Amino acid sequence: MSTISELNHSINELFNEAGIVIAFPQRDVHLDSSQPLDIRIQPNS
Repeated sequence: MSTISELNHSINELFNEAGIVIAFPQRDVHLDSSQPLDIRIQPNS
């Protein structure tokens, strides 16, 4: 496991030196809006 971690760290360093940026995966949230949404705001506990 440590070998994989060291390899990933080295690749990341080389990418940073070369100015290569890999974006985080996009996360989309799709809400079913065919009916009204029940939205409630709760106070912090």
